[in-house]
Amino acid sequence: MLMDQFMKLMALDYLRSILRAPVKQIMESSESCEVGMPSGGERPLGINSDDRLFSLQISPANLPKGADPTPNQNRLQAHVSHVLSVIFASVEQCPP
Repeated sequence: MLMDQFMKLMALDYLRSILRAPVKQIMESSESCEVGMPSGGERPLGINSDDRLFSLQISPANLPKGADPTPNQNRLQAHVSHVLSVIFASVEQCPP
């Protein structure tokens, strides 16, 4: 139990230090990354009622009428790629 708490503490500090800048950049951006969410009361990403993972389904029908989701999809993909690059580049800083 104590070791689990220590690992969580170490990981939290690592994640905060690594992800602070890219998350701040995303939050301060005025450009939208909205791609719509699945309808029908589904959760967008996580674990469903059967304890199985499911993924985000892009639903342009949930965007404002006539909106093209492509630019938002491209921005979202760029943000995700950047965050992953930051994580992969920080392997040496990852706590043991």
